[in-house]
Amino acid sequence: MREEPVTELVDVLARRAPVLDLLADGPREKRDLRDLLGVSRSTAYKARRELEELGLVRTEGGRVTLTQFGRLARRQYDGFLAGIERITAARPIIESVPDDATLPLALVVRGQQVCGERHAPERPLARFEVLAGDATHIKCVSPVAMPRYLSRIRERVSDDDLVVELVLEPGAVDRLDTDPDFRATLESDAVALYEHDAHLPYGLVILDDAAVAFVSYTDQGAVAGLAVSDDIDACAWATAAYERHRAAARELGADSATRGRN
Repeated sequence: MREEPVTELVDVLARRAPVLDLLADGPREKRDLRDLLGVSRSTAYKARRELEELGLVRTEGGRVTLTQFGRLARRQYDGFLAGIERITAARPIIESVPDDATLPLALVVRGQQVCGERHAPERPLARFEVLAGDATHIKCVSPVAMPRYLSRIRERVSDDDLVVELVLEPGAVDRLDTDPDFRATLESDAVALYEHDAHLPYGLVILDDAAVAFVSYTDQGAVAGLAVSDDIDACAWATAAYERHRAAARELGADSATRGRN
């Protein structure tokens, strides 16, 4: 076995992935390996020799097997590919967020993403409703107010089943002020409303301090997608972002949603 640059190792793991996949379940006879790959004897030999030189496989008594190093390297490479696939799947969410709004990798790689589709644009909102329905303490930063959630929030606050903190842009606060029932809900100690004068580039919801739902929007204000994660790093990032936005906002009472702002 010879020493190899990491870039060469990654290249071989990518090119020889079919061989490594066949060996993942155990040793194979050289002839069986060649037949399963559907390649010539010389091609199979070249692949095997390349893997042997990097210490990824060994051949003993006509049987080819993964080394311990090969097994771990393959698992690590598979994990890398899975992460890239998750980032790619979340691309509609990621690309709708400004470049200066840094997102944690854990939010995408160690979580779930739900994007709207042409024939199912409301999938992200439907998924969020399920998540929010199980939470008893919600902290939210958002550039918009979703009318479809207002009645449910009122009901749960009235039933002493929900504590909610909302940090919203002025336009979203104005939207809440058109709902007199919700303004009355603000009289409850279980609801806190904050107005943030700056443009909020995304929506952020922390559920029971144990999970985070990240909402991205299109230029037209429609929901682009939802990323959900209970990873500790994602939650720590979300908590810090929420506290930063709340500190920059001012709290509003039930009688000052739009009138009498300080």
